[in-house]
Amino acid sequence: MYTIYIPKYEGENPEFNITRVISKYMQFTKYNCKILAAPGYMNVKETTTNEFYDNIVPIFLRSCSKEPREVAVGIFNGMNGTRTISGGTISCREQHEISIVSHHIKLISLRCRGNKDHRKMFFFMKTENDFNEELTLENYDRFLETIEVRGVMIGSSNQSLQTYYGGSRRIPADKGEADIFMFVDAKVKDAIIETQDLIRNIVISKSLVTPGESDTSYLKSILEDFLRNSLE
Repeated sequence: MYTIYIPKYEGENPEFNITRVISKYMQFTKYNCKILAAPGYMNVKETTTNEFYDNIVPIFLRSCSKEPREVAVGIFNGMNGTRTISGGTISCREQHEISIVSHHIKLISLRCRGNKDHRKMFFFMKTENDFNEELTLENYDRFLETIEVRGVMIGSSNQSLQTYYGGSRRIPADKGEADIFMFVDAKVKDAIIETQDLIRNIVISKSLVTPGESDTSYLKSILEDFLRNSLE
């Protein structure tokens, strides 16, 4: 398994390193992908929400394979997902789900707890079998049987337009942040190392395998803990 430390400094100009790392990851993996997003704070305006997905969906779909990639995305409540917006008709998370679908990405339906959650995480999963149910506390164990976790991003970056792309005006970062990305794909590691202007700004290492465990089972255990404490 490989681990990347991805810093972002106050005053740094977009395109930020976290976006570039995710882009490389998606470009050099070929599998159909399920993505679960724990956003922290997310965009609250319809325009900025749509602009965020305008930018990030092409990255999710990117692949060096000639075959089109199928991607499904689910988003948790985070800190403000239950907040009512848009004239009091829908929640912030529902607005994000509408935008995901409008960008022609399959939605993973989640039955989330209503409590605030400041964890900011991305789970990248290879699809082994179909799972077309709403994901709940009652069936998450069956969901885990249908996927292989290939990468987990953990950090301080809220999944919003400003954090990833500098906002509508592409302004410099207003504060320092840092993320850790753990993944198992050697081709991604090679591609990142060969990108000189990216490798100068991050730290990448290879981690040891715990005896009796695989890298993917370790990453899956992180997802299992998250689902067990985030679904209802």
